[in-house]
Amino acid sequence: MASSIHLLHVEDDPGVRKLTSELLHRQEDRFVVTKAADADEALSQLANAEVDCIVSDLEMPGRDGLELLDAVRDRGYEIPFILFTAKGSESVASDAISRGATDYLTKELNPKKITLLANRIENAVDQFRTSKQLEEHEQRLETLLQASHDIITVLDSEGIIQYASPAVERLLGYRADELVDEPFSKYVHPDDRQDVAAQFGGSARTDGTGGTHIEYRVKTADGEWHWVESTSESTWRDTVGGYVVNTRDITDRKATERRFESLVEQSKDAIAILEQDGTIQFLSQSIENITSYEPEDLEGDNAFDHVHPDDHEDVMAAFQQLIEEPDASPVVEYRFKRKDGSWRWTESTGTNALDDPAIEGIVINSREISREKRQKRKISRYETLLETLPLGVAVLDSEAHVEWVNEAFWTAIDKDEDEVMGVPFVEIIEEGLVSQDVADKYFDAVRHLLSSDNDDDRKVIDFQVDPPHVDGTCIYEGYVGLQELDEGEFTGTVNAFLDVTDRKERKHELEEYKDAMEAVPDGVFLLDENGTMTRVNEAWASIVGFEQEELSGVPFLKLVQEDIIDRDVVDAYLDLLPELLSSESPKEQAKFTTRVIPPNEDREHVYEIHISLLSYEDEFQGAAGVVRDITEKVHRQEQLERENDRLDEFTSIVGHDLRNPLNVASASFSLAEETGDAEHFEHGHEALNRMNELIETLLTLAKSGDTIDELASLSLRQLAQSSWQNVETAESTLLVEDDCIVEGDPARLKQLTENLFRNAIEHGRHDANVRVGALEDGGGFFVEDDGPGIPEGEREKVFQSGYSSADDGTGFGLSIVSEIVEAHDWSVSITGSAEGGARFEFDTNS
Repeated sequence: MASSIHLLHVEDDPGVRKLTSELLHRQEDRFVVTKAADADEALSQLANAEVDCIVSDLEMPGRDGLELLDAVRDRGYEIPFILFTAKGSESVASDAISRGATDYLTKELNPKKITLLANRIENAVDQFRTSKQLEEHEQRLETLLQASHDIITVLDSEGIIQYASPAVERLLGYRADELVDEPFSKYVHPDDRQDVAAQFGGSARTDGTGGTHIEYRVKTADGEWHWVESTSESTWRDTVGGYVVNTRDITDRKATERRFESLVEQSKDAIAILEQDGTIQFLSQSIENITSYEPEDLEGDNAFDHVHPDDHEDVMAAFQQLIEEPDASPVVEYRFKRKDGSWRWTESTGTNALDDPAIEGIVINSREISREKRQKRKISRYETLLETLPLGVAVLDSEAHVEWVNEAFWTAIDKDEDEVMGVPFVEIIEEGLVSQDVADKYFDAVRHLLSSDNDDDRKVIDFQVDPPHVDGTCIYEGYVGLQELDEGEFTGTVNAFLDVTDRKERKHELEEYKDAMEAVPDGVFLLDENGTMTRVNEAWASIVGFEQEELSGVPFLKLVQEDIIDRDVVDAYLDLLPELLSSESPKEQAKFTTRVIPPNEDREHVYEIHISLLSYEDEFQGAAGVVRDITEKVHRQEQLERENDRLDEFTSIVGHDLRNPLNVASASFSLAEETGDAEHFEHGHEALNRMNELIETLLTLAKSGDTIDELASLSLRQLAQSSWQNVETAESTLLVEDDCIVEGDPARLKQLTENLFRNAIEHGRHDANVRVGALEDGGGFFVEDDGPGIPEGEREKVFQSGYSSADDGTGFGLSIVSEIVEAHDWSVSITGSAEGGARFEFDTNS
């Protein structure tokens, strides 16, 4: 419902006054009319009653309507004033408006005029009220702007300042009016202008959505640069004629941030802020020292993804405690994955700052503790080592009181630990647990270590004792060392002793072994449990090409690494050990063979290595190896096997290839006897000739594989030409292109070339062209022809005994070639010649 409008109607005519009031109220029931007969009564009513609008006649007794208008305005009333008169004119209306009247209407008491008057009253009052509200709002706004610590500016679309609030003088030293019509960028630091223009320039405002927030520097009236923070909506405000920018001075805050950042960056600890789910919000630069990651590489990752799987549960438990107990500060140690994939031990302490508006996260302080973990492990290993080694250890203070002993010490003197701790060393001597001789050696060692001309860090003493729990005398080796000096003052000693009785006895045994080893013609070496050669004889050193003293203390693997001994030797040794060490094994020793080319030799030797374990009680002590050269034995065995194979092959061929012509001869002669036909005799003689040819060839084949004892240097040209003379060459020709020297058995090489020439002519053409020459690399020679060649699929078969592509061939020619090649330790391969024939290449260096 619209609010009431209180009217003051001034009219000297009572009838008109009453009628007008009634008509107005009837026209608009929200009008509340107060009547006055003249100006004085009207001023009195105005002072004592609520009045929203005055409707006044012009001519009245006393002061007229215009004079009433002046009086109202003089008293400070700005409410609407409408002159409603029957005796006016345009000049009167103009005068009234100029003197502050809101409107002017001629007085007519008819519905149309009353309606018009009512509308004019409503409009005037509504406008006045709106104006007053706006004025009050502006006054409040001005008051707020005066009191605000922030600077409010209005920028047009080009970044020109249209308005600046009074706070600009307090914060930056400028008067607000001197900034108006100045470019906003004029006061911005040159390094920040581009960023500011991007935020507040016209192109950044085109979409009218969102808002801006930026930190930058502005120049004060004193020429200083202050950090400010500005926020602005991206919407044009018609009410102020531009974009509103709110700016506050953050110079102190930036200084604090810089100090904080400096502290964070200088800190050796890495500082991280995590969200409640473990997402990394922030990381200090020092994280690089721990992980090699730059902070931005990890920000946005889940921290738990970089925790070692074995530590994940502990880290999650500590983090959950932080969430559930905000006042807790758990500490957890875990491994964090570095950029290179390695793991670093890290210690982290957490603080719950989820409710801190400046942080809103979990703060984690972390430092690398890999070195500390290693140190702890090292100390733990030392402690374990001292407790578990069969080495007695005792720490004495400067007064020779026992500070600490390990189990091996108090067990050796047949005492409990608490019976020894804190006891003066002298009492142990007096009880007879340690002899006076040992005590004298100890004190002599301490005096030696403390003397000014001493450079030793420890002193070794030897002594013998008769322990109460052991039968016989034990030999001990003791070590006396100084504890770390305290500002040059003696603080005590660290002492260790070791029962070396067995070692001394073993040393004596080894001396006996040494004498025996040198007397053996075979190579001998002793290995400890780690595979290190502890002793070798001269024969073994000679085999592997070292001086005898160079091998003592050298790992056997070094011989493998230097390609002197094959890796198979080590593998065989490692395979044999479990079998020899097995309680179920009946073997006391094992053997295997290896092949070695000794230094300064070009011939491979075969050695048989016999391995036996050194005597031991509870733990493996090593092994002894005896190395015997069986090269000649192996070669004889291999030669015998080759001879047997050749004999088997010869027997097979004789049984097969001679049977056919023998049968033919027998049948032919039988027919000849029966019929007397000469043709059958001729066939019989042909079969006998064939048998004779086969026998000669087989004899050649049998001899071709024999070992060659002596070699001669032969000219390839002379060899080829001589062999060519012994072959039925028909119309064939021989061409020797490149001469070279061939080392071999002259007779067998002649057999080889003759068989190759005969093969080229018999299996090719009677007018074949045969070429002989040296290979391009100088490592052998070739023989080739221009015949039909040998198909690739047949080239491996042609060297087999009995293989022939000719009906009248023996099939042994190329087999003989193969045997001769093998006897010379050569190799032969078959390819095609340039003319399409067969080419045999002989590698004499293989």
